[in-house]
Amino acid sequence: MIKESQEEKYKKVAYNLYMSRKSKGLTQQRLSDLSDVERSKISRIENHSEDFLFSTILNIATALEVDPGEILDLTVVVPTTFKRDKTKIPKVKKN
Repeated sequence: MIKESQEEKYKKVAYNLYMSRKSKGLTQQRLSDLSDVERSKISRIENHSEDFLFSTILNIATALEVDPGEILDLTVVVPTTFKRDKTKIPKVKKN
């Protein structure tokens, strides 16, 4: 359970994870397969509804081939539409 006072920080991690995953063109299931983290746990992290272990972030970051700091960056500004409708977030084009 996430404390209300920490909700915004978890939301930033959720957003960073979501955007990193989408930028790699991965589904939650594919990221789960690559990271050995349950798909349901990835979903709960992206929905900022679950606390997580640092080792989970390390596994996910390794699978995404990003620095863990990219996922844990708390300086990001999260669009107000993030929780309500993830489809409104601009898609990142693949090169």
